[in-house]
Amino acid sequence: MASTPCEKRTVSLPAEQGRDVDALVESGAYASASEVLRAGLRALEERDAAVKRWLRTEVVQAYDELHADPGSAFPAEQVFAELRTQIASRIASQRRPTSALPCCRGSRRGVRGTGRGNPWAGAGSSTR
Repeated sequence: MASTPCEKRTVSLPAEQGRDVDALVESGAYASASEVLRAGLRALEERDAAVKRWLRTEVVQAYDELHADPGSAFPAEQVFAELRTQIASRIASQRRPTSALPCCRGSRRGVRGTGRGNPWAGAGSSTR
């Protein structure tokens, strides 16, 4: 890869992001913090280019099709009603009792040994 002239910059990062950059350098995945930031900027450029391609192809095509035949559109009320139904169904399926889950049948302790069936409650701590 051809070397391009670099412009020096000073940047400020939140502590967590600074630790992430340091960890990537310490792991050997990158030689310097500058390399980490350049890789991050390249990833943003790639993502932005992908969004632009999607807008130019699929979104423009859908708009043109809808503009050519406005009767093919679904009423917003119908779309939102269907979304509400799907969301309610997902929420209801997540509220199943622990004993209904195949992985927990026959277990009285619940998920992750908390005894409460909540996978996040007491994670990393013992209930004994």
